[in-house]
Amino acid sequence: MFIDRVAELGLLEHDPDSNILRGFPLGVQKALIAQVTHCLLPPPPPPSYVTASPTPQQPELLTSPAHVRWAMEIVGQGFALPIEDSGVIWMTVAVYESWLLNKRPVGIDQAIDTAVEQRFWQTIFEQFTLLFQPRPKSEMQQNPWIHDRSKSKDHHPAGGSDEPDLVGTHVELCHAVLRIVCSAGRTLGARFSEETWIVLLKVMMGAADCLLREPVADLSGGLSSYFPADGLSKTDRHQTAVVDAEDPAPRMADELCEHIVRVLLELWLRSKLMSVYMWDNLKTLFVLWTHRVKVIHQWNATILGLSERVVGLLYGHAEGADKLYIDVSETYSVTLELPSEFVVYAWHRLIYILGNPNTLPAPNFELAIQGIGRVIHVWHTIGTADGPILHDAPSVPDGNTLLHMFAAWLFEATTQVPLEYADGKAAALGILCRIFCQPQRRSPFQATYLERFYTALKEGLRSDPESLTAILLNSCSLFTQPLHGLRILVPDFVIALKRVLNSGIPTTAELRRCAYSVASCLLPLPNHFRGVSLGPAWDRYEMYGASADDPLVARTVRAMYAKANDGARSESGEPLFRQLKHHLCEILLLSLHSESVPSNSRYLLHLLGIFVAEDAPFCPGLPALVVRCIQEMLTAWPPDVAKTAFQTLNGLAGYYKYLRRDNKSCPKELVMTLCRYIDSHLDEDNLVAAQSLIIAAYDCMTRWVVCGQWIVEERATLLSVIATLSRGIAVLDREDEFGAVGDGDAGAQSAWNSVVASSHTASGSSTPAPLLSNTQRDAHAVAGAAGNGANLLAEKKKVPRHGMAASKLIPKLRSQPAQTKDAEHKGGGFVSTGTKDAGLGLPTFASLTAEMMIKGAAEMALSRMANQLGNFPPYGERTGVSSISSIWSEEEELQRIVKVQRQLQRAKRKPHAVGNSEDQAIAEDEAPVTLQDYKRYMRYYAFDKRTVLGILETPAWVTSVPQRTPAMTMILRDSSGKYTWMGSMKYVEDDNAEWTSVIAPPPFDSSSELSQNDRPQPRSYPYTPRNAAVCNLPSVNDSAIPSLESSEETDRWRDAVARTAAARPQPRALAKTRTAANPPQAADPMDPDLPTASFRLFLAQTGYLAAATRGKMWPLPITDALLAELRRIDTLPERDCIPVTVLFARCWRDGVEDMLKGRTITRDFDEFIHCLGWPVDLATHRGYNGGSWRSPTGTACYFASKHVEVVFNVPYYSQATGAGAGVEDMYLVTPTVCVVWLEDGYRHAALQARIVAAGCLAQVYLFIVPIHDGLFCIKVGKVGFGEEDKTTLGPIIDGAVISRHSLGTLVRATAVRAHASCRASKGNYRRPALVRRHDIEGLCNKFRATQGVGRFYADLFS
Repeated sequence: MFIDRVAELGLLEHDPDSNILRGFPLGVQKALIAQVTHCLLPPPPPPSYVTASPTPQQPELLTSPAHVRWAMEIVGQGFALPIEDSGVIWMTVAVYESWLLNKRPVGIDQAIDTAVEQRFWQTIFEQFTLLFQPRPKSEMQQNPWIHDRSKSKDHHPAGGSDEPDLVGTHVELCHAVLRIVCSAGRTLGARFSEETWIVLLKVMMGAADCLLREPVADLSGGLSSYFPADGLSKTDRHQTAVVDAEDPAPRMADELCEHIVRVLLELWLRSKLMSVYMWDNLKTLFVLWTHRVKVIHQWNATILGLSERVVGLLYGHAEGADKLYIDVSETYSVTLELPSEFVVYAWHRLIYILGNPNTLPAPNFELAIQGIGRVIHVWHTIGTADGPILHDAPSVPDGNTLLHMFAAWLFEATTQVPLEYADGKAAALGILCRIFCQPQRRSPFQATYLERFYTALKEGLRSDPESLTAILLNSCSLFTQPLHGLRILVPDFVIALKRVLNSGIPTTAELRRCAYSVASCLLPLPNHFRGVSLGPAWDRYEMYGASADDPLVARTVRAMYAKANDGARSESGEPLFRQLKHHLCEILLLSLHSESVPSNSRYLLHLLGIFVAEDAPFCPGLPALVVRCIQEMLTAWPPDVAKTAFQTLNGLAGYYKYLRRDNKSCPKELVMTLCRYIDSHLDEDNLVAAQSLIIAAYDCMTRWVVCGQWIVEERATLLSVIATLSRGIAVLDREDEFGAVGDGDAGAQSAWNSVVASSHTASGSSTPAPLLSNTQRDAHAVAGAAGNGANLLAEKKKVPRHGMAASKLIPKLRSQPAQTKDAEHKGGGFVSTGTKDAGLGLPTFASLTAEMMIKGAAEMALSRMANQLGNFPPYGERTGVSSISSIWSEEEELQRIVKVQRQLQRAKRKPHAVGNSEDQAIAEDEAPVTLQDYKRYMRYYAFDKRTVLGILETPAWVTSVPQRTPAMTMILRDSSGKYTWMGSMKYVEDDNAEWTSVIAPPPFDSSSELSQNDRPQPRSYPYTPRNAAVCNLPSVNDSAIPSLESSEETDRWRDAVARTAAARPQPRALAKTRTAANPPQAADPMDPDLPTASFRLFLAQTGYLAAATRGKMWPLPITDALLAELRRIDTLPERDCIPVTVLFARCWRDGVEDMLKGRTITRDFDEFIHCLGWPVDLATHRGYNGGSWRSPTGTACYFASKHVEVVFNVPYYSQATGAGAGVEDMYLVTPTVCVVWLEDGYRHAALQARIVAAGCLAQVYLFIVPIHDGLFCIKVGKVGFGEEDKTTLGPIIDGAVISRHSLGTLVRATAVRAHASCRASKGNYRRPALVRRHDIEGLCNKFRATQGVGRFYADLFS
């Protein structure tokens, strides 16, 4: 006995010897079934509280297989009873559950592992299916003898009606049977024969088909309305929406669908059947059930679990799953251990069991496409796990393989037209984009697939918003793939970006982020393919062209590019690729105005930096336009975006040559905006929050001030800059008039206020109209008002942060008396206890720290302006940009002076003096310089604890041309570097002097370096570095000095002197005393024993010895420790010094040892290295060399600017000191940023993991992957930052495409900014200028002489 649908499907035939109660009246059947079943019920378990001995066991009733067959004929008929007799049905279920899972009849226990046992199980499964037959309501009255059990099992509706819910009771009974069958399969499946499995699966298919082919009764699912009922036969009732209200089958099907399909597929997998006949039957029936959403859900979960298991079988335990995991929902998940061959076979059969998903209703179609997408995603994630790859896994299936499986379904899905299919169509487009974004490892995509894919994308980008969204979300890396003909899609993507970003339609932040990512791949293409035609189809996009209603920035962009792109069309009139540039510029600038998500705004700023680098040489007006747009939005952005904006502006300062030619007022307007921005934040009460913004704004302002000489001609702007810097410097010292905010002299204060106000207003009056929106200027108006310096501060009615200098705060805190409540009442007030003033009206430690940082940034900015404006690189210095400080050494000069002095002193001795041998003379000359020699010719002073002033006496006898007036050399050391000045006193004016240039200044070459022979050597005064511009002036009495060019002239001169001395009259002893007045005899500057006086004259005449200056001027006694500390300070860098390791790899399988050793590199890599910097000879290089571990010889790639020095450590050009792995590891230990040139970008994350595992301490990795002739894709990897947003770096962002001509510039800028970001994350970084200042202040405090005024002046004459 089994359900009739099994026989109708031809799966099994009814046994004529069974179903013996079929002809009996229903009442007789129920009575007989009830009585027999009641006798066979298992005894109930005793209560837990019963402790007496158990009742005696009942006698066994079924002692032979024949007895069991007879009983099963009676009991099994109970599953066919009307649902009104649910009590009897529950008893039959209980009997069979006990026989299957607990205690079987004695007759079956005696036939274990025989055909009788198998037939016993088969019969139970067959009779179970009788319960799944839907049955109409019975017309007979309920018999009073159906009681007890039925009452306990009847289900009543929640409404309280007395009429039982018979369909609900029927469904509950079916759920119970399904649970029993599933448990039997799990516990007894290993003992089932193949025939038993086949019978079980066939009857389950019949039961499932009997219900699941019914139409969907729940109209809330939205599935029934997709198929009309007209013209359908009875066998196709599953496709109709006509549901008979009296028919319980649809409702039963809805409630049992998930459970019965789940049990069927689990049993099918547990059976391990590979019979083609059985699988074909399942496929035939499964297609008839796919109109139900729950069937699609179960199919998705099953093929996903099988796909993961297949991946695990093919690629090992590191990938996929080690078992079959099927997870349908939170309430159901199953784990199966199946043979490998069956897993692969079942995976293949189940994937195609669904049929063509394009024939399904729209919601089911979407679910099926999503399931296919998850399967494809499993294959795409192979090899993407974090950590080093220690095994060589087989290649993942390429796109052609996956398309062979799913291309027909997916490409057909992209052609769906009805709107209800839009979501499924979008899902199919997203899957195709992900497939084509994967690299092909074996063979390129077939041309047929490419053609259909390009066609689908073109249509999808122009169609419904869902398709457009899906394409953009899944095409971020599409243009980084080497696909033939891919560039024909560029125009379509450009217009799609305008639709998404500039049409005003609300979009999600994720969609806009993906759109920006796609744009990052398109920026270099218009110039790279500038001569390639866009095709005639581009003219159809005129609807996105110019319009009178466009924003001003859009019209400005079009006018700018109309002037730059005169040849935007070919000779035949077709538009060219370069015509896309103004569209991309519009997209970026308009999006910058409308974007509200901070991370996306940072992303846009990086894109603008890339676009300017790519297009500035072709459109000189672009940098000025971008600067102006950023300038107008600066005050509207949150702090994190504003910091990125400052970084972008710092990079744009490098394009000053284009700004000077196209828009001279751009730097002035930007600097004035920055001044107003800083002033507005300085007016805030809480400087702690604004500290980082003010420091970044100071840095940005300084870079733009020193980028050229323009500010010299802009007097008003210069005054505004000085006023803004002054406010920052005086932020701590409120009593200092330099800050222009104290109460000092009213006249001076008024004059200063007028200067500040006039400087702001004069420059502010020339500010042009806004490009983006008038509302954006409101904040600028507030900032402009705040920029009026002391006028605003005098009028602003708010409590000042504090009113005393920082140096007085600690004594104030210590001496502040504790006030009592009485004192508070007497004083009419109380002492604040807030955290702002610590109860004393004073700032907190955080406020003081912020103000100190702001003051330091302002002082550093002022120092950079004073030292670098018009003086960088140093003119005439062969060191170029590699050294800001002077390389002149006072110690070497002092050694030369002492050596000459010893020679002169030895010459004054008598020739016959004892010990005056040549060896002794050489020993005296080579003797080391003593501290006494230092103290005679050198003086060191600390001025204001900020500057170390060294003065070296230059005697006249030490120069080749005698210097008759006092001369000296000043060595100044401060936070910005070391500087040397040489000077002498002048008493007369040289009217007849003729200046002649001895050495013409050569043209400056920033890449030139000192050779080995150009090292500083002690030379005659005045001493200057080699190749410097030196002008000599002839002396007044040059004509009186005889020429000593030949020995004869020397002899004649000596004879003349002797004759003159002999002719002089001899003095007489009794001569008359002369009374005439004679002038005093001048000091002989050629006397080597004459005391030094030049330093004293200089200090006295410059006012350093005045009493007012005495408090800031402190002598530094010369000791060995002082000299050693000065040498150490001279080694401190003046700019940020960054080491960057650059490696070359051909693929992800390259070992780290191979990358660190000398190897063959490509021409493109060599060209890239020379774009990063210029080669320098480490033997003569005066700047940063990349670390002490570097070899003193060899070549290094070096770059320097006003603000930074970078050494790119390339192991293929120079070797480190020593040998062995330890030295090679220095390339991995020293850098914060590692640049890797990767010829094959596949699995670059695995290569990064291998480098990290080898001990590399870099936190940022930049992978450069060539993708086309002249185009490169940049992959950014971060280590140790967590999952932080990568937009903190820049200007290059992850996945961007860069052209050859801007690659070196952008990679270098990104490495510098990444290094700064890593330093900031550590929290303990200090700028080089602050480090030098701190060390100089420590030197002054440690070595200054604590002496009185008298002793100070006395030392001047010692």
